[in-house]
Amino acid sequence: MTTTRRSRLSALLVFVYIVAFSTLVACDDDDGGSTASVTTEAVIDVISASPNLVGTEVVLSAAQSGPGDDLTFTWSILDGPQGTTATLEEPHWGIATFNPDLPGQYMIQLTAAGEHGQDTAQALVTVTDPADVTPTAILTLLSEAPHRTGATLTFSGADSLPSGVVFSYAWALQGAPPASSAAMSDLGDGLAELVPDVAGAYTVALTVISEGGEDTTFLQVAVTEAPACASNIDCTEPAPICDVQSGRCVECQVLEDCAHTPGTVCSAGSCVCPGGDDWCPVDYCVDLDSDPDNCGSCGHACYGDCSAGACVDPWEAMSTVNAPSARAYHTAVWTGTHMIIWGGMTSTGMTNTGAMYELSTNTWSHVSTVGAPAARMYHTAVWTGDRMIVWGGEVGGSLSYDGGAFDPVTNTWESVTLLGAPVERRYHTAVWTGTSMIVWGGEDSGGDELNSGAMYDPATDTWTPMVASSTYRKWHTAVWNEALGTMMVYGGYGDGSGYTNVYFPYVGLLPGGVMYNPTTNTWQNLIPQGEPSARTYHCSVVVDEDLYIFGGYNGSVFLPTGSRYTQGGWLPFEGFEPTARRMHTCVWLSVANRIIVWGGQSSSTTYENTGAILDIATRFWVDSLPTAPEGRFRHTAVATANKMLIWGGIVASGYTDSGAIYTFTP
Repeated sequence: MTTTRRSRLSALLVFVYIVAFSTLVACDDDDGGSTASVTTEAVIDVISASPNLVGTEVVLSAAQSGPGDDLTFTWSILDGPQGTTATLEEPHWGIATFNPDLPGQYMIQLTAAGEHGQDTAQALVTVTDPADVTPTAILTLLSEAPHRTGATLTFSGADSLPSGVVFSYAWALQGAPPASSAAMSDLGDGLAELVPDVAGAYTVALTVISEGGEDTTFLQVAVTEAPACASNIDCTEPAPICDVQSGRCVECQVLEDCAHTPGTVCSAGSCVCPGGDDWCPVDYCVDLDSDPDNCGSCGHACYGDCSAGACVDPWEAMSTVNAPSARAYHTAVWTGTHMIIWGGMTSTGMTNTGAMYELSTNTWSHVSTVGAPAARMYHTAVWTGDRMIVWGGEVGGSLSYDGGAFDPVTNTWESVTLLGAPVERRYHTAVWTGTSMIVWGGEDSGGDELNSGAMYDPATDTWTPMVASSTYRKWHTAVWNEALGTMMVYGGYGDGSGYTNVYFPYVGLLPGGVMYNPTTNTWQNLIPQGEPSARTYHCSVVVDEDLYIFGGYNGSVFLPTGSRYTQGGWLPFEGFEPTARRMHTCVWLSVANRIIVWGGQSSSTTYENTGAILDIATRFWVDSLPTAPEGRFRHTAVATANKMLIWGGIVASGYTDSGAIYTFTP
């Protein structure tokens, strides 16, 4: 297999120049000499991701200015491209933002003042038109060798650069053996398939197109002939019959051989539907281009119409064939190819069953219960890269401090050691750091909130204790911030500093957010300026270095608000206000650079099937989601680069085994 590349546009270089000016003040001492006094120094950091693009928020920070914590800041745009109407916002704690509306250079000025005097700094920010950012096509063959005639080859262009830019994909079969009639099939989302029918070399071309231009790359695949046969013993499903005359394994030779696919006829060794339709197990011969119950593939159901093999509505239903039993209070992890559902509460009680959903095929396969942890709910689960680790929760009438590690490749379980494990608990959180699982907080068997936890290393099957936090919490959220190397906790209900049974943050006395560093085994409070109000049952997401939270419940009111925690403080979401809710889900779609909120309760009896889209670049709610799946809460959600998969939960009629996929399109 060889790869060649043709680039049509040159790469973009963006430079941000920061020019800082400061003044040192000297004073004479009693002896006539002079020493430098402590003076205020203004420092500007551009903390938004490069390149800075028109229409994308630029974030500036004065957090490195000093000394002292009592500084006041004044921001201004001294100069910009002719005709710009961009203005600076300076909402909190030395953070300023602006949305550039024209390409060019913007001169930003910061004045910092405090007890040690005043200083001014300037930063020159270069902003580029998105149309000048050129793409790079990257083509990957997902199918494993050897590559045989009749076997499907699957290609992906999803790794094309730069990440975060929305591409259009154009696929072409650039070269094939002379006798071949094979053709490319565009599956959408940067995927395509090819079924080679003749041995030889096949060259596939991928062109990625964005506002900044296009790029094309090629991939050549060598295909060999499928093995010949002498009798039926040489053939296996799905072609179990040997056509001795041609020496090929075929599906049929006469009509009776097609009894396993009602409605089909035998043609050229294959059982096919008359008129070019496709055969599906439930509905038999259907048109995959237009059938809403079998759109593009068998069992792929749409909530609306099906056109050209794709659902018109951005929501599409998951198959329920072999799906897990209806449940809530379960966990879900995303492996990169599969969503794994495990545990939870069903109509007959707690369960230790689960299933794996393969997105590319819309199919479910069961998770083994041999060696699995006991049935439970209110547990946690993390994905390590090759294992799912579940831990803790409620088991029967008591709480647990055990767990298990599941290998989806071998469909087997291994136990997690009890030696050094944290005390039993529920309502806790767990995050994966890249090497360890951090378990923290929750409620113990006595009903008391916890401020303790531990780190589990699956490579050595050992637990390491962590220093206790100053606050005791349950029903909080915790997410891992890879950029900062910390676990970020927000909200919840519990105790701290002599205050009991309160919602976090508590009247300026107890912090809303705390952050744990496993390297130093230390806790620190998040900066409270502008922090969101007290809440539980909210959702949290980390994008780059920033924490995003939305919604929740404060004991009496369902909340519609959200904020972003960035270097130096909190910034509220803007735009329209989504419906207030709790026990909902939120995920980040990396390719779209959007956070998607969906579902939850908007009252004790109202289950939402609504959602909203937050633009990371602008911090604005930009759109609502169409209402397709049945409203629910206590469900789970996982994300791919541009899709959100929701499953299970509680609907109006009780527990559900239904799921749906939302695909973001610009």
